[in-house]
Formats: sequence, structure tokens, C-alpha cells
Amino acid sequence: MKLFKIKPDMKKILVYSSLILFCWLFVGLQDADAQRRGEKDNDDEYFDDRGSFKDRLWYGAGGNLGFAGNNNSSTFLIGLSPMVGYKIFEELSVGPRIFFNFSTTRENYFGTVYRSNPTSYGGGIFARYKAFQTFFAQAEFGISRDPFYAVDQSGNLIIENNKIQIVHQTSENFYLGAGYHSGGGGAFGYEILLLYNFLEPADTLDLPFELRFGLTWGF
Repeated sequence: MKLFKIKPDMKKILVYSSLILFCWLFVGLQDADAQRRGEKDNDDEYFDDRGSFKDRLWYGAGGNLGFAGNNNSSTFLIGLSPMVGYKIFEELSVGPRIFFNFSTTRENYFGTVYRSNPTSYGGGIFARYKAFQTFFAQAEFGISRDPFYAVDQSGNLIIENNKIQIVHQTSENFYLGAGYHSGGGGAFGYEILLLYNFLEPADTLDLPFELRFGLTWGF
């Protein structure tokens, strides 16, 4: 588990500047697409010959399943992260993503084994641009609730009913990265995505990189 951390203000400046830049690029891409498709100024301006709002949606989901252990601890984790994308045009999609992870952990603390059930959950919004048929770039901003061991003023774990007590801290995350999609024109596909978290605190041992695997429908 992790200790409580404070995020530097410079990282917030970086993410807000990046978001402004991304929005500027988004508007430019949308204007270019409108000119390309000769979009009309009427009630149907967001719908083309592909059909209704529903026809522009695609779906994805990632899963986590793992086990880790050493002489002092063991952890089993299972999680799910669904997402829905809306195609503004064929190359550019935006939408929400949420996730939930459940863990069961055993810790050997001064010769006694204690249990805990930390959970993490959160969500955010993403924008994805398909540069080629099988490669894409993605930006994502989200908020997560991360688990931490509760400690007293002396730094000792707080244990009640033979369980290590868990507290949660809210964290902001801003990811930029690129991924590969299986493509092929079929409805089903799989993807691999590598992201860098620009809001990862400097005083943590966690790496700012996140590798995701998932399945998609209609992307």
C-alpha cells in the first residue's frame, strides 16, 4: 500500500495547460471534419448517413485479475473497467470510463497475520484519435479513490477485529498515451494501451506508466 501524498501545484498547471491545448486541437479537427463532410446547420448536424446517436457509439471493457505474494504478504485482485465512446467523426471519439478493483490481502505484521479488503474505484472522461487503422492516441482526465493503510500518530497500523483498517484518498489523474487496436473491420476487437500519468506524485514509488488491455465492440 501507499502513504499519503501531496501533489505539486506545477503538475496541475501542466495538466490544465495540456487540456487547453487538447481542446484547441479538438476544435480544429472538428472544423476540418465539418468542412470535409459539408455538414449542414440544422437539427441533424451531429448525425450523418451512418444513422442515429446510437449508431455512433462503441463499447469497451478491460479486466484485472492477479495474484502477488512474498514472505510477508499475499494479495488477490479482481477488477473491471467499462467505457463507452461516441464518434464525433470516424477518427475522433470521446466518452466516459469507470473502474472498480477489489482486493483481498494478508499481511504478516510482527509475526501475526492480518487481513484487509482494499478497494479502488473511480472514473473520468477520455478523448481518442485514430491516426491509422490500428493505432490511436488517447488523453484522459479522471478522479480515483485509492486505498491506504490507516496508521496512528506513531506510524503503526490500525488493526480492528483482526483486520488492517483501510482509508481512501481522492487522487486526480491525467493520462496521455498511445495504443494498438486489432482492427480488421469486424465488430469485436482487442486493444493494448500505454499511458503516462502526468499527475503521479513525485514522492511515490509507483511508476507513472499504466498498461491496459481490453476488448471493444464497434470501435
